[in-house]
Amino acid sequence: MEIKLPEFTLVALIGPSGAGKSYFAAQYFKASEVISQAQFAAITGDDGSHDKLHAETMALMYRAIEIRLQYRKSCIVDAELLTPIDRAELRRLARKYHVRLAAIVLDTPAETCIARNLARIGSPDRAIIRRQISTMEQTINFLKEEGLKTIYRIGLEETDISLRRLKAHSDMREIGPPFDIIGDVHGCLDELMQLVAKLGYVVTPATAEQSRIRVQHPLGRKLIFVGDLGDRGPNSPGVFRLVMDTVAMGDAYCVPGNHDDKLMRHLSGNKVQLKHGLEKTVAQLEGYPAAFHAEVKEFIESLSTHIELDGGKLVVAHAGLKAGMHGRSSGEIHSFCLYGETTGETDEFGLPVRQNWATDYDGTALVVYGHTPIPEPSWENNTVNIDTGCVFGGELTALRYPERSTLAVPAMAIHCQPSRPMHWIGQPRSTTVVDHSISMEWTSPQVLVSTTDGYNLNLDETAFQSLGCHLIARGVHSRWLIYAPATISPPTVSTLPGLLEHPAQAIDYYRKKGVVLLTARPQYHGTAVTIVLCRNAAVAERRFALTGQGLGSVYTRSGRPYFDDADAEQAFLISMSQALEREDTWSQLKSDWICMEAVAAPITAKAPCYVSRMHDGVAHTALHSLAVAQRQLEAARKRGLPVENLLKRMLEEQKAVETYQQAAAKQQKGSADKPIWYIHQLLAVEGQVLLGQSQLLQQALIEQIVVALGASFQASVCMQADLDSENSLRALTAWWEELNVQGSPGIVIGPQEMRMEKSAELMQPWIKVRCKEHLRLLFGPNYDAPAMLLVLQQRNLRLKRETAVREYSLAKEALKRFVAGQPFDAVYQCVYTLLGLELRLIDPRL
Repeated sequence: MEIKLPEFTLVALIGPSGAGKSYFAAQYFKASEVISQAQFAAITGDDGSHDKLHAETMALMYRAIEIRLQYRKSCIVDAELLTPIDRAELRRLARKYHVRLAAIVLDTPAETCIARNLARIGSPDRAIIRRQISTMEQTINFLKEEGLKTIYRIGLEETDISLRRLKAHSDMREIGPPFDIIGDVHGCLDELMQLVAKLGYVVTPATAEQSRIRVQHPLGRKLIFVGDLGDRGPNSPGVFRLVMDTVAMGDAYCVPGNHDDKLMRHLSGNKVQLKHGLEKTVAQLEGYPAAFHAEVKEFIESLSTHIELDGGKLVVAHAGLKAGMHGRSSGEIHSFCLYGETTGETDEFGLPVRQNWATDYDGTALVVYGHTPIPEPSWENNTVNIDTGCVFGGELTALRYPERSTLAVPAMAIHCQPSRPMHWIGQPRSTTVVDHSISMEWTSPQVLVSTTDGYNLNLDETAFQSLGCHLIARGVHSRWLIYAPATISPPTVSTLPGLLEHPAQAIDYYRKKGVVLLTARPQYHGTAVTIVLCRNAAVAERRFALTGQGLGSVYTRSGRPYFDDADAEQAFLISMSQALEREDTWSQLKSDWICMEAVAAPITAKAPCYVSRMHDGVAHTALHSLAVAQRQLEAARKRGLPVENLLKRMLEEQKAVETYQQAAAKQQKGSADKPIWYIHQLLAVEGQVLLGQSQLLQQALIEQIVVALGASFQASVCMQADLDSENSLRALTAWWEELNVQGSPGIVIGPQEMRMEKSAELMQPWIKVRCKEHLRLLFGPNYDAPAMLLVLQQRNLRLKRETAVREYSLAKEALKRFVAGQPFDAVYQCVYTLLGLELRLIDPRL
């Protein structure tokens, strides 16, 4: 007997005690795949000889199964699975994690089972064995009714057994790039021919010697089609002929769309409604022989609803696919790949209302899909929709992978009027590569990014896969991304009692580095942003090569727009530019564009619910719990129980939580409707990188700018400190202590002029010294208790400090390259690599 099972599978080994389940599992499966009830009984009850802990044993076993299934690891379950009730939890897990549940039934005679059990200590007696066999025989014939489609029954006489593990139809992870992924074609053969030619492919018509069409690329690139090959367009049979031949010759891959699936069901003789363009395809197929009809049906049937490629880094599905569904198989996944996720409602045009699954997508694989026509490719998280509505008069688009750039050709006509009005139909469309594409020359993680400071850095491969589209998805055009701020490291642990951080350690650090003059500025309860501003639209076009994208951008440290509304952002930037124009500040800057770093405070201006979600909930829950505990302890004390120490501890905890709550409340100071913009530093202007230059010069320029911009803008308070003057250093420390009382997050200390010189130990550009109550918000209400401080003082800053220096070097290098007029890719190289470093696994509280 040959047993065929998927590589990723869940198997129930069914048989009475002594049937040989454990022996069979050890003989045919890897030890890591086998989940044995006996093993978990031994874990929970030592010898496993009693069933007092049966519920705990089974809970632990099923949790282990769930973890393995979650991470796409097979499970062979050796347990008491004799009844449908016993198998119910496995059926639930199979549905949840989209894995097929199979059964291997061991039909071992009762006498053999009894004989085997006699040799075991603590095994069931004869009556129990016979009862188990009777129970199994009563239920085993109904496995199919339980939904199990793969069932093998093995008798004792069966000795010639082999096991074959079948690769999933969707698993093409061994196939690597480069690929060109083409959106919904819908019978637009002429546009498809134009696009493949524009992509560099050579089309060779079928001949007597070669009966199939060849579509080949001189550099070995392969095509991938996202489905919906036919319906609505002028030549669906021609599209199927081209795609079928190209796939058959090994030059392309394809997934089916919902239109293709419906055509297949029609060709199979099923009753389907001839509408939504299918009637047009059926009419076009009437001129083709029955053999072609059969070939089209068999081709669609052979396709997997989604495919994984490039080691799992790329997933292609017609309507997209959630992260937890990749590489798995179920009816739900089949439906999701073809139709996406709907709410069950219809819009005013009678079309289903779809859920935007990509909004919550958090997978590491890039998901490329179509299905829903849109004006231009839409990036969201690590997904991209490339159905740009060619059949409706839009474009036929291809995504180049791994470059993540797009190429498109316009529709030759409006081949079909859409059911839902589309404002972009008939409008002039761009047919060039998307501006924010990433060139292939630097996409390899092995390529080093060399900075003029002498550093060579490369981007972690896993991080790289999610960066390009992550930024673009959030609406900030990559041409504005000429800078990303570096992380800042805290000082070493304070030696003063009750403190985790203190300015003394930062001062000592810079003194040892030979720095003489320090600059300190406060941190604010706000959102850190980068502001890129042009004098007018002509400057944006000339310097940033952007037309119709406004005067600049305001984006957060992760590359996302600060403003939720693009019009509000541009109104803000226009008012800034006009204010600088009125005060002749542009002339004083000797530049018609500027890049600066600022903070919009309070933080509730950007996130109104930040404090309530992040801190108030913690405080209210803790205070309520402590109040309940205190009431119970008071009652216990009245009964004469010795709970004084516990009561004292509860009161201390309450005081710590109240202090935590007060610290959180101070974050809400200021108007959320009209935030104050504190300008920290100027980064670059035309012909000059200002990052790292003298803070005294910076402060003078910032003062000029804030005067021009008005009351909503302020220069960050800046204090100078001389390391040779004890009075100066005492003043700096006193200022930090005053900020503690005010509820400030802390201060940032750095050299007055930053010089990045390669040495054995790299110097930190900045060190942040957080105030005591801000640290409470980060580490918890009672973080400053002696026991907690002892733990926190063991923190290792090596990776944080190394990352801070490298990111600063990359940030400065990006500005240098932009100011020098280097290609945009050279700037992206630095910014994306910096953001890749941000994905390092470093404690975010540091």
